[in-house]
Amino acid sequence: SNPSSAAGSFASAATTARCLLEGYPQGLNFLAGMSLLCAGAGCWDGLGEAALQETAFWLLALLVEDVLDPDFFGADVNGHLQMAYIGGLGMRALVVELAEAQCPSMFDALGVEAFRSSLGAVLDQWVLSLFVGCAPYRLLEYLWDHLILPSPYHVTELARRLPRGLGTIIAFALAALQCCGEEELRGSDVLRHLAARREQGDPADLLSLEAAEAVQGIRTRLLTWPQEKDATFLSAVTEILVRLAGDDGGSARL
Repeated sequence: SNPSSAAGSFASAATTARCLLEGYPQGLNFLAGMSLLCAGAGCWDGLGEAALQETAFWLLALLVEDVLDPDFFGADVNGHLQMAYIGGLGMRALVVELAEAQCPSMFDALGVEAFRSSLGAVLDQWVLSLFVGCAPYRLLEYLWDHLILPSPYHVTELARRLPRGLGTIIAFALAALQCCGEEELRGSDVLRHLAARREQGDPADLLSLEAAEAVQGIRTRLLTWPQEKDATFLSAVTEILVRLAGDDGGSARL
């Protein structure tokens, strides 16, 4: 009776029917639930359930096939280990690499290994769910509009080289790290403490544990981002998108 509660079974049926994936990867339920909301489940009157689910089905197929590409949730084998989300994990790794320049104060305080480990934990949640449940709904609407619909903010040159959603997701993630992490923590006692511990020789795993509270703060700030600061956040997204369009090396790695 509640379309959003059926997101998991809907996603499984959709991907099986489209032959996109084998099994049911964690995270796909977020995309299915958001697809249902975008198709009108949020104001559903109880009528036309089949039409609602059909619209959401094709929206999910569009996301996985064209906006992200099928390998975003794809699987591979490395030695004797089966790996999932090879596309999503590859994108996460590129975001962390680009974040070294986007968040210089955090990077200098933590060092390469602890920085990548700490931000990787944040980005696993953000990227693999396309920020569903991680940001206010009004920001999700903006993100999904620019993933799916023609947009004046799309960078045409970038879209010709990549599935059109990847650059947008990277820009959104980097803007979130900048606005909710770097700008909030720059010059703080937290970063001074972490930098001092690193200079004293603390190993990266211990620094990552020390940084856990600060990392949780980044998650919380994005989830509770105030509406009056939306223009600042979205301007950062657009600026990063334009910069990515001119980075041939970054596009080739992605």
